[in-house]
Amino acid sequence: MCKKFFLLLLLVSIQILFAQSKPENSRLVVESAPESGLDIFINGKLQNKQTPNTFQLKSGVYYVYARSKFYGTKIAKVHLKKNANRTIKLHTEALFGTLSVSARPEARVTYDYNPLPTLENFRLLPQKITLRASCPGYAPIKKEVRIEKQKHLRVKLINDQQLTNVKLIISPDTAAFTLSDEKRKFFYGTGPKEIRNVPEGVYRLLVESEGYRTYNEKLAIPGGKETVLDVPLIPLTDAYWAEKANYQKKRNIAFAGAAVLFTTGSYFYIENQKLHNQYVNTHSSREAADFRKSLQKRVSINNRIFQAASMFSAFAVYYQVRYVRVHPKDYVAVRFDPGAGKVALEVRF
Repeated sequence: MCKKFFLLLLLVSIQILFAQSKPENSRLVVESAPESGLDIFINGKLQNKQTPNTFQLKSGVYYVYARSKFYGTKIAKVHLKKNANRTIKLHTEALFGTLSVSARPEARVTYDYNPLPTLENFRLLPQKITLRASCPGYAPIKKEVRIEKQKHLRVKLINDQQLTNVKLIISPDTAAFTLSDEKRKFFYGTGPKEIRNVPEGVYRLLVESEGYRTYNEKLAIPGGKETVLDVPLIPLTDAYWAEKANYQKKRNIAFAGAAVLFTTGSYFYIENQKLHNQYVNTHSSREAADFRKSLQKRVSINNRIFQAASMFSAFAVYYQVRYVRVHPKDYVAVRFDPGAGKVALEVRF
């Protein structure tokens, strides 16, 4: 009886040990659609396998997702039972945006200084990039854009601003120049110089040299042809200062004359108003004719005084401008550009 008991106990122990030593055979199949070939992550760890693929796992709870450079899936929570077979299908979604660029056929387009392989539907992850386009004969152009997930962006990078060469003829040779535009683009140097590949547009040219009058002008530079700028600086000689003092003297005389005439004219205007009131009050009396004749004469004289004051004021403004900007010639210059078909009138004081 005792032997049978021990034999039964031995059989039960062997079954328990066999059950404990038998490996779990839980099977998990990970698939993705509509895109496949994504890297599989289980509990945040890369498995070095791509979808679709099969894993032998122990029972438990697992967090599974898949990802590639341009596609990804949401995290799926999987309850895997012992010795069970489970298949999960992960839905893929695009992580990228597409970019299309309109540019000239001969243009070279880059993003963040990397060549753009194609100008249509180029895939990029969400980010902020700088597009640049360079084309022979035209000024380079750049634009900052933001790529958003699952959105298509179309950008126009066509620059119509032509390039030109600017030849500066400056005297004296020691003079320093600065050529700048409204976009904070600067060209600078000393003496006569040829500046290549200057974008067309409106520029300000500043030329300075000790002992000479500073040249500071706004000018338009056309594209497609060479522009020659001749800038002879005016020396600050005794003759220059004498001419400047002459304009100052004439300005002061004109201002003083205008002030006196305006004061006199204002006084006569007040007196004329008084005479007019007397004429209105006595228009039916015998004195009306005398008042009328006197009023007409005074009004005529008063108008001439104001006309003279206006003329003196105009002279005063003119001499003030000449005093500030003494220039020996070119009071009025008319420039005609046959290529552009434009006529420009330049008035200089």
